[in-house]
Amino acid sequence: MDRSHMQIPQNQVLLLEELAEVNPNIIGVVSAGSSIDMHWECRCRAILHGYLGGQAGAGAMLDVLTGKVNP
Repeated sequence: MDRSHMQIPQNQVLLLEELAEVNPNIIGVVSAGSSIDMHWECRCRAILHGYLGGQAGAGAMLDVLTGKVNP
């Protein structure tokens, strides 16, 4: 109950929208411990939710994105 809204920062949404104009093959990577508003999800071809991966989370998500592992 520490949030007043469920949106990610607007500058991240704007960046996603601008990138999608240039390249529609965008994969959204979400690292969040609770629900978020994803009104921008239609701009992504895929979304990877890594929850809260801790110290090794970024490397683990990279392994999934590059095809090194297939969970």
